[in-house]
Amino acid sequence: AIQCWALLVLLPSALLIASPVSALNIDPKADIHPTAVLMGNITVGAYTKIGPKAVIQGDVTIGHHANILGGAVISANGGDKLTIGNYVRIDYGAVVVSGRPAVPGLTANATPDQSYIRDDCWVGMNATVRGSRLEAGSAVGNDAVADFNTHLEKGAVLAHGAVTAHDMVIPANALAEGNPAKIT
Repeated sequence: AIQCWALLVLLPSALLIASPVSALNIDPKADIHPTAVLMGNITVGAYTKIGPKAVIQGDVTIGHHANILGGAVISANGGDKLTIGNYVRIDYGAVVVSGRPAVPGLTANATPDQSYIRDDCWVGMNATVRGSRLEAGSAVGNDAVADFNTHLEKGAVLAHGAVTAHDMVIPANALAEGNPAKIT
């Protein structure tokens, strides 16, 4: 009985040590819904709105006037930093996650994926952005998938339901459609 009691006393300390360090830096003018979950080193700019049941975890910086709608998931994995610019809209149910590390002999990529979303971008409803770069004014349509190391250059659009291959580049002001996505 004493051993069980000692385990219960030590368990909370062990959990505390294993938990990642968390630092929330939320601008007082931001609007965070009470059911949203923010875990990790999260920075949220002024006038940004984070909707119900949104989940943001890891090392994430979100600019000002962004709109993260209900059920969206934003995750920076394994020490990656994910930056989301100003005037960005991430729609209902969208998923934005950081990229793959580069591990010789283990991963297909030779360099780590870069992940960011610049100013004035839109990620559509139920879209997925994995380890990809969105330059200013670019958009990922509803139900589309920007797969690992996709690069949408300035003003590029990945159409609704389109799916990119790894390492795809969509040139500035171009439209990519289909599965697999092709520049149209």
